[in-house]
Amino acid sequence: MENITKLFVNDPPHTTVPELDPKSFGDANFKSDWLNQHLKKRESEFTKTFPVYVLMASWNVNGQKPGESLNNWLNSTEEIPDIVCVGFQELDLTAEALLLREVPERTEPWEKIVMETLNSRGQYEMF
Repeated sequence: MENITKLFVNDPPHTTVPELDPKSFGDANFKSDWLNQHLKKRESEFTKTFPVYVLMASWNVNGQKPGESLNNWLNSTEEIPDIVCVGFQELDLTAEALLLREVPERTEPWEKIVMETLNSRGQYEMF
């Protein structure tokens, strides 16, 4: 295998790195490794890190419609979560739901009460 004698980076002024041996990088892609190494050195220039509080909640509703407040369930923590992930099991037990996978008239009431509950403490969007 031939040694690479010059390497040019499209960042004026052009940088030349003499006598790099691709074998020293094993089987990895040389350009990718080189780029990752240099990005890592400058990571603080384009990266901000901060803690994110995530609440994950799951509930088996057994085919029932919402009938009680979800405050004790979704607003039970002192800290307001940045991201909330809610999962429901057995939301709709009808044959239609089993065949079609989703029936909006069963999901909409739950989505509405979840959003009302969460938005009582913060401002959330549903995805």
